[in-house]
Amino acid sequence: MRAIERKDVKLLVIARESFPDAWNEEMLSSAFDGGRFFGFIEEREEGFSFVTFSLSIDTADIEDVFTSESLRRRGIAKALLLRALTFIKEKGKGRVLLEVNEKNAPAIALYTSLGFRKIAVRKNYYSSGDALVLEKEL
Repeated sequence: MRAIERKDVKLLVIARESFPDAWNEEMLSSAFDGGRFFGFIEEREEGFSFVTFSLSIDTADIEDVFTSESLRRRGIAKALLLRALTFIKEKGKGRVLLEVNEKNAPAIALYTSLGFRKIAVRKNYYSSGDALVLEKEL
């Protein structure tokens, strides 16, 4: 596991290009340039997994969690999220937010297992449906 670097932007875009709501290369590059965008990546021979997040004054937002299909259900995303939560807490942020597609049961199960709880619903947030807004206090 290592920190994501600006050189990884193309990899992040390629990984998510099949998702209509994913960030594009310009959005990711701009986020890195802002100095508040971070992430961790686990690369393996058969694929990779990553988590990205941004920091604001007192909160953090999980922006993206991705795992190659060949690596799913091995605990990699959970390990990356735990590392991200540790980093966020070390930076003095007490609250973490994220949006997840209401139809993504595996992701919702992962987030709730880490202590996230639903605080709101964003109607039509994704092209495929609503988003659940989840929060975790650190």
